[in-house]
Amino acid sequence: MSLFDDLMDFDFDLTCKALDIDPATQPQNILPLSYPDSPAGLKNPHADCVFYLVQFDDAGINRQIDDITAPNADETLVTRKIQYVRNLRFIWQLYGDDGAEWADTLRIMLFDPDIQTLLAKQGISLITDVPDPVGSIPEKIGQQWYKRYDLYAKFNQLVTKETTLPAVASADVVIVTEKGVET
Repeated sequence: MSLFDDLMDFDFDLTCKALDIDPATQPQNILPLSYPDSPAGLKNPHADCVFYLVQFDDAGINRQIDDITAPNADETLVTRKIQYVRNLRFIWQLYGDDGAEWADTLRIMLFDPDIQTLLAKQGISLITDVPDPVGSIPEKIGQQWYKRYDLYAKFNQLVTKETTLPAVASADVVIVTEKGVET
């Protein structure tokens, strides 16, 4: 599975938990915002539905990369750890009679301790400046007008990549100057 797919699966789980929707009984209400499952396929302007999408965002913190080399238990190896922050934007488009309520609930639930724990398990933290949902955007799909509510939130994800490399156990150093060889 790809990084994007993993994050989309995580966003689905987070959305279901925040809206208290059982994915086993109502999976048709939470859909990825991608072809062919897009708002164009909606048939009923009153049915509640959430489309979600993960985007990679850019920020200055993305450019800071920590490269740490540390001793290993095995003296012939060293451990190299690279850490950086990935910026993410989760986007939700909500439709239906309860779209405004769902958008508001989703926004507030991002601050819930259970949701914060779910995020922390993935190394993700919410950037707490979550704007209010933009609401009642009329959207024509087919021959019907739908009310759409947009919500987005930004997140930071700490990424750690660790590798083991061969180490030099000892080295003979010889210094040569214009006077000759000095040890």
